[in-house]
Amino acid sequence: FVYHQIQISFADIRHIEVKSTQQARSDIFLSANEVRTLNDEKDIYFIYFVGNALQEPRLYTIRGSKLLATSPKMIIPKTQWRGLTEEEF
Repeated sequence: FVYHQIQISFADIRHIEVKSTQQARSDIFLSANEVRTLNDEKDIYFIYFVGNALQEPRLYTIRGSKLLATSPKMIIPKTQWRGLTEEEF
């Protein structure tokens, strides 16, 4: 048997919004509610963006506080969000 111990603290909590597209890179569209949540929970808000989802999926993670620092609107252009990614899988 394999046993995994998972330690969770408040610092580990994330509000994750998942976005995906068939294209390798695309603009990210946020609803008014998503923008409101981003503003309310900026320290734990993340966007997980899956590009090229049907061919060769690539996952990018973007921290909410970084998005707010660049003054996000309902549409985040691909030229803007790509520079904010923290992890890529």
